[in-house]
Amino acid sequence: HHLAPWAMATRRRGRKDEAAEYEAFRPEWTNVARSAVLDAERESGVLEQATAQYVDDLSSDDEEQGEENRTGRVPLHWYEGYDHIGYDVGGSKVVAAAEAGALDRALDEAHVVYDKLNGRRVALSAREMETVRRVAAGAYGSAETEAYPDLIDFASSVREAMPLRGGAYEPKRRFVPSKWEAMKVATLARKLRRGVILTSRELAEKERKDPEAELAAFAESLWTDKEDNARGAPQIARAPKLALPGHEASYRAPEEYDAARHETLREVGAYGDLVKERFERCLDLYLCPRGVKRRLDVDPETLVPKLPSPEDLKPFPNALTRHFETAARVVAVSPSPDGQFVASLDESRRLAVFEVLTARRLRGYDLTGGEPSCLEWNPNPDHHVLAAAVGDSMHLVFSDYTARGDSLAITRALLEAASESWRASDEFVTTVSCPAAVGFLSWHPKGDYLASTSPTATPSAQVLIHRLSKKQSQAPFKSRRKGPAAQCALFHPDKPFLLVATKTHVKIYHLLHQKLVKSLTSTCKWISALAVHPRGDHVVAGSCCKRLN
Repeated sequence: HHLAPWAMATRRRGRKDEAAEYEAFRPEWTNVARSAVLDAERESGVLEQATAQYVDDLSSDDEEQGEENRTGRVPLHWYEGYDHIGYDVGGSKVVAAAEAGALDRALDEAHVVYDKLNGRRVALSAREMETVRRVAAGAYGSAETEAYPDLIDFASSVREAMPLRGGAYEPKRRFVPSKWEAMKVATLARKLRRGVILTSRELAEKERKDPEAELAAFAESLWTDKEDNARGAPQIARAPKLALPGHEASYRAPEEYDAARHETLREVGAYGDLVKERFERCLDLYLCPRGVKRRLDVDPETLVPKLPSPEDLKPFPNALTRHFETAARVVAVSPSPDGQFVASLDESRRLAVFEVLTARRLRGYDLTGGEPSCLEWNPNPDHHVLAAAVGDSMHLVFSDYTARGDSLAITRALLEAASESWRASDEFVTTVSCPAAVGFLSWHPKGDYLASTSPTATPSAQVLIHRLSKKQSQAPFKSRRKGPAAQCALFHPDKPFLLVATKTHVKIYHLLHQKLVKSLTSTCKWISALAVHPRGDHVVAGSCCKRLN
């Protein structure tokens, strides 16, 4: 900061001789001399201009202290109800001045503001008001700052004789031998003469082994008890330990062992089979192969998978909201497309329709046939039809209680006609005969086609497609070759594809082109269920071994 007056004077005098100007203008900084210089600059207007341009040499101790309240980040509303608003540097209370009323604010000039932190009214100068206006407008605070100065072209297209930046030419040290490398070479030569560093030939001679020494080392290793072996040598298999003698080998064995008893150990004679047993043990160790059984040191706790927290699995059912009563054990359940009703099929071949909101039973149907297996509700909201598989029969049930308006007439007309294999059991049930027991049912998204799967039927009749509007049933596969039995079949939601699942594969057929499009292989041993994503991009297969693919 002490160079600022000299810089201003140099700017005014044209910078003819900067060194001379500085020496002539340099003041001797004493208290009296500094006060005189400041008074002179204040009278001439230089100090005011330098202060406005922030190039003055005034230090922080010459300026007026900015903030008196030193409470830091403490909110001011904490001091509500007290006679002060904080503390200054010395620890004294800072008492806020009374805030001006509406009349005082109207009489005051526009440049008087209230400092709420320090509790005082501050009058802004014209220069400060101009700075605030410029900053609010997005410009530089100082009016003397040039926002768009002229560009100084340091690097032009004119080729200079000497480069303007370093590194354009190779330095001289690249062509002069390095003295540090010479010192390193001298150190290596000194170590070679002393024998500290060996050459490749000396290392080869040193590592060359003597055959007699190797034989002696091998003979010594046969009788050693050390655990570590030479690299590449076969691992030593320790001999199994002998079983410790029991009570029967005691010289005073209990009476139940029926062995000779001696009063003292001195009376015990020599063991007759000692040499024989030792010889047989040597034969066992020599002839019988042995191996080292490695045991893994694994903590059992690490093998048990970590169970997730129940909080991470929410939402899941944790309270009973509805209870639907049936006459027997329920075999299959299917909801309506709008979710307002739910149908159930129990072991007594009783089909019941319930209202989900009230759990009230609306209607019941008694079906005939063998063992019930599955139940599916038509996905079309205008077709109130339920398909139930009971033995080798498939029943199409008209749900009259859930149909309203035009859907009632559409559904009644859809099931009105009959054919040779489609017979009407009563007013609400239409029975379709199948070649074998039906194990899986699936509707087309439009609700006019129904696919049934009979795993025990002949290969050509395992999958049947039924059409409600024409009362027809057809077999898409005419092959009589016996292969993997079909477990379930589904329609693709968008494309004319039929997905047929066998025990281990999921095959995708094109119904229009009548050809196999793709075959998916699963890791399941026996696929028991199949589901397709509503967009048709993913397929989920469930198996009897509790696995999903």
